[in-house]
Amino acid sequence: MRIKGKIIALGVTTGLCVGVALGAYMLKTTADASDRRIEQLEKTVRDDFDRSARFEVETAISLLRPFAERAARGEITLDEAKKGAADLLRGLRYGDAGYFWADTTEGVNVVLLGRPDEGKSRIDKVDSKGNAFIRDILHAGMAGGGYTTYWFPKKDNGEPFAKRSYSVSFPPFGWVVGTGNYIDDIETLVAEERRVADGDLRKQLGTIVLVVLATGALAAIAAVLIGSSVTRPVAFMVSEAARLRDAVDAGDLAVRGDTSRLDAEFRPVIEGVNETLDAFQKPIDVTATYVRRIARGDVPPRITDTYRGDFNEIKESLNGCVDAVNALVRDARSLVGAAVAGQLSTRADASRHEGEFRNVVQGVNDTLDAVVAPVQEAQRVLERLAARDLTARVSGSYQGDHARIREALNATAEALHDALSQVSRAAQQVSSASSQIAASAQPVASGAAEQAASLEETSGQLEAITAATKRAAASAAEVNNLAARAKGAADEGAAAMEQMSAAMSRIRATAEGTSQIIKDINEIAFQTNLLALNAAVEAARAGDAGRGFAVVAEEVRSLALRAKEASNKTEGLIRESLGEAAGGEATARHVSAKLFEIVGGVGQVSGLVMEIAESARQQAEAIGQVSQAVAEMDAVTQQNAASAEESSVAAADLSREAGDLAAMVTTFELEEHGRPGAHPVRHARNGASGERLPRARA
Repeated sequence: MRIKGKIIALGVTTGLCVGVALGAYMLKTTADASDRRIEQLEKTVRDDFDRSARFEVETAISLLRPFAERAARGEITLDEAKKGAADLLRGLRYGDAGYFWADTTEGVNVVLLGRPDEGKSRIDKVDSKGNAFIRDILHAGMAGGGYTTYWFPKKDNGEPFAKRSYSVSFPPFGWVVGTGNYIDDIETLVAEERRVADGDLRKQLGTIVLVVLATGALAAIAAVLIGSSVTRPVAFMVSEAARLRDAVDAGDLAVRGDTSRLDAEFRPVIEGVNETLDAFQKPIDVTATYVRRIARGDVPPRITDTYRGDFNEIKESLNGCVDAVNALVRDARSLVGAAVAGQLSTRADASRHEGEFRNVVQGVNDTLDAVVAPVQEAQRVLERLAARDLTARVSGSYQGDHARIREALNATAEALHDALSQVSRAAQQVSSASSQIAASAQPVASGAAEQAASLEETSGQLEAITAATKRAAASAAEVNNLAARAKGAADEGAAAMEQMSAAMSRIRATAEGTSQIIKDINEIAFQTNLLALNAAVEAARAGDAGRGFAVVAEEVRSLALRAKEASNKTEGLIRESLGEAAGGEATARHVSAKLFEIVGGVGQVSGLVMEIAESARQQAEAIGQVSQAVAEMDAVTQQNAASAEESSVAAADLSREAGDLAAMVTTFELEEHGRPGAHPVRHARNGASGERLPRARA
């Protein structure tokens, strides 16, 4: 291949390589940007999903608190509060199909859209992959609130999909309330985004191909132009060299090359040829012979023949060359012999030589200096490293292989220094962390002991409640006997009751009508309060735009409470009316001994009293079971306290071992934070004092 062809091939190859590299960079940049955008999109969507689920659960919890507060004030019983809260939670919705559930901390379901699982234990229920997701949900809720991912079908016996829930505990009722939604929509969105990104990459690939082709074409054009500009003067120089060669072959040494047609960068070539012809016109044979011998390593003797003029000068020059070469060989042999003998400090006297020979000798001396200096410095650094001084470095300025040796040795020392620095920092961090664990484990043990004491006190209170319930059952039995005697007395006044039936019927009708009115008012107040709570939920979901609506909802709730108070006042008035009806007690006193028609009512009262007595007995048994469960919890709490104390002891042992490791590392001299030139740092065993942590007692 000619020079022009080589230049064109080199240019085209370079252009294609540049185009391919540029295309690869563009493709990689686009792909990296797409990956970062997709990752950020997925993270943002998942974070919004989690925040939404948490907001909905916290909103539902806020709606349950009024029921717990009313039960705490004694307005309603705890069972009534739980029932009202469960009904409210069962009816709450958000989004298209969002709902809530509630389980007790023991895994018994309380609210689940009225499905068969309500009222049953779900603690051992698993998802389609065998994960006990109910336990995970309860654990996350009782830990202060958290998220759980599990697989669950959207329809019965359908394909399972990934579902993510948020749950949090509600201590007043002993519930864990949560909600969950399927996250396959997020994966679908991310997959669609990846498909779009792949399409963009395919489009970008076409652009890259055009860039590569365009770059190659431009490089080819540039190579053709450069090749033409180079080959023309080269061709002329070749023709001039051929002409000069023909002249030399013909013995015409006066012929010289034409430099006027060459550029400045190529003109020295022909000028050098001309100068060479000028220097070798007459003594060419002798000179050629001596040069050939010297080139073969055969140094000829000095020329003793007589020459005149320029020939004599050539002779003296050749003799001087012979002397210089002999002196150079002697010094070279001397340096080689000393180097073989290990005497690297031996140097030749460069002042005895001239010109390039002096440079050669001086170069050999400099070469020895360049070889010896890094070897000696490397020896010093290795000795310091062997003495555990890891701050030692080769600081001299070297080139080539010496620079690579310096870099390799410094890199080895730096790697050893960094490794031991990391070990030192890790030892300090482990020591600090273990100290913190030991310090925090002791309060946990103390808290567990206090909890055990509280459970013992609770157990005693439950025993007192059991005794009181048994006494109540005995009183109910006594009341049952009194009701039986009242029934006998009522039989005697059966005939006189007919005279009072008409008046009592009118009074009863009036009381029933008033009672119905009170029930209607109470129902209206309850429904209004429920509507106010739902309005508050919607206002909370609306954010700042729903603040005004939240104020209106609060006012509606206030009106509902006022209606409740009015119904209570009406009930008081009814009691007063009944007191006024007691004015007929004089008439009832005449017929009180003969109430025949109330015999059946007294019998019903007796039956209710018997049921109360039975319920009191069952309640006493249930409280006894609760007392037993509290005793078991007390035992578990005691065991947890002991385990926390053992953890404290283990943390102290870990801190002591970390101190021993830090003490070992301090035997090495290290730079502070890896900065060159910093003072060596000795790391303490534990914190700032260097003392060992005391062993905690079990």
